[in-house]
Amino acid sequence: MINQLIMLVKRKRFRQWFRGPVAVMILFLIIGTVHVTYVIYKGPLIAPDTDDYLNWANYLITHNFNYLKLYFNNFSVESESSHILFMRFGFSSIVAFCKIILNSNWLYGVLIFNLFMYLLAIYTILFFVWKLTKDVFTLVFCSVICLISNEMLLWVNYILTDSSFMSIVFLILFSTTNFLLPKANSFNLKLSIFGLVILSLFWRPTAIPIILFIFIILISKQLIRKFPNIKILLLIDITFITLIFIISSYYFLFNSHSQHITNIIGFSHWNFVSDRVYGFDNIFFNSPYKNILSPALYYIIKFITYFTFINQEFSVSHIVANSIFFIPVYSFSFFAIYSFFKKPIYVNNNLVIATFAITLFIMSFGLFHTIIAHIDYDWRYRLPIIPVLIALSSIGFYEFRRLLKLRT
Repeated sequence: MINQLIMLVKRKRFRQWFRGPVAVMILFLIIGTVHVTYVIYKGPLIAPDTDDYLNWANYLITHNFNYLKLYFNNFSVESESSHILFMRFGFSSIVAFCKIILNSNWLYGVLIFNLFMYLLAIYTILFFVWKLTKDVFTLVFCSVICLISNEMLLWVNYILTDSSFMSIVFLILFSTTNFLLPKANSFNLKLSIFGLVILSLFWRPTAIPIILFIFIILISKQLIRKFPNIKILLLIDITFITLIFIISSYYFLFNSHSQHITNIIGFSHWNFVSDRVYGFDNIFFNSPYKNILSPALYYIIKFITYFTFINQEFSVSHIVANSIFFIPVYSFSFFAIYSFFKKPIYVNNNLVIATFAITLFIMSFGLFHTIIAHIDYDWRYRLPIIPVLIALSSIGFYEFRRLLKLRT
């Protein structure tokens, strides 16, 4: 049966029909059917943060959605500052509208919204990969990875920002990659990027690295024309991002020393570098800051932790599921980056530019959470880069297939 399917795919007539929008839509419908069935079966799920969004939604309804008044009145819940809350009111507004329209059934309204945003992300991934590769096998690989991505699907049912934020930031990556491509200077594209960035900043505080990412993309677009060695440019950009976050970290360290140490080693639940998981806890408690380089080991461990997919507290089935997804994703992602640096200096085609943008995006989020923000116990904060990793691994898969063809 499998051999017959392979022979069918290889037939020229089938490949001519199963391509472009048709292939993307068919594969999207298959993934959508499976995932929508799962989401409907599970129904809406409540998390601890759900109560916060509900409280903020009620506050918005009570004050007639007067956001400026809330900000200038220094509105605060649980000692959080007004500007941080202001960066959460996007999703809180969705909850508020669902409460107004659906009353007691508001949970299902938010679930439908999460599902819509999730499906939008899936479709954009497939469309993005097809646009870059124009290869059916690569598109099928991407679809299979999307289908088995438990980490993406897991959060759709929760009444949280995760799925919608993931979709928003991937749309930003998709738009900025198009912006980097030659002749992509339309006003609508620039307006879309601007609108999505503003929307992300009102969705979650962890959208902050997007500002730095967009800033570097704007500079890089000008430099790519004058500085054709895009590989050196990528290394310069990554170094710049790293220095920005390190300088920010040390700024907080020397301005509130004790508070910063507490944020680093005090909350093992949120900064998940603890004895019961990695055995690194004693490094920090027994080796306090001795010099300016002391936090370096912590940052290295935390960066690795951000991408870790195996945990000693996971069940066997959880480890197997994560391994099935992450091993091919990481393997082909590394191959995509390897292919990027192996290409001739002056080759700046769409795949090269996409790899450039994707790598910058992943490093922006990874370093932000490594040096500034938290990595929580269930890796929620890694979710925004999962679609990006799928796109990068698809590029790697395409490059691997192309290499095999050249050798045969």
